[in-house]
Amino acid sequence: MRAIFIDFDGVVHPAGGPVSACLPIEWLSDLDDILSAHPPVRIVVHSSWRLTYPHEEIREFLSGLSALEIDIVGPGEKLQAITAYLSAHPEIESG
Repeated sequence: MRAIFIDFDGVVHPAGGPVSACLPIEWLSDLDDILSAHPPVRIVVHSSWRLTYPHEEIREFLSGLSALEIDIVGPGEKLQAITAYLSAHPEIESG
């Protein structure tokens, strides 16, 4: 399985402002259009939102996506958190 590691602010929603003002996620339908044209992928969230919202709420925000699965990385800086995630999920393909 392939995975897309994604942030929210500046990626699927304009950057800036309080998180609460960013819902619904503005460009989510654009992301879904892109995902639906490709094989199923796992969306893995690495966003400061994971520190504000419970993981189930984040999954709910993204529930309209065509992604097979939605997951959230653990705590830590981006590189370390993503590296730890990949180590714990050998089913994720590289390349």
